[in-house]
Amino acid sequence: MESTTGSPFPKVAQLFSALLVVVFLCISYALCKAFYNVFFHPLRRFPGPKSWAASRIPYVLAQIDGKPHKHLLALHDKYGPIVRIADTDLSFIYPDAWKDNNGH
Repeated sequence: MESTTGSPFPKVAQLFSALLVVVFLCISYALCKAFYNVFFHPLRRFPGPKSWAASRIPYVLAQIDGKPHKHLLALHDKYGPIVRIADTDLSFIYPDAWKDNNGH
């Protein structure tokens, strides 16, 4: 049975420790996933900025900016006709790539 006169700090310390463990695990997962996306993902051989390949965050920020077409055009000017724009996405600059890619 717990004492009602005891200090609440041990419970707070345990909660804080548990929170730190959860935060550490989330950050570790994000870093491991980014490492996998850049170095081991099947799309790793396609050109593009490593930060865009590691995570979807830069692509989403370009969308929020309201000028994703300008960002994509700049990437195509720098990297060529096929650019990896997110962890699982490619951008093609030629319309014929749609047929080649999707078979329609």
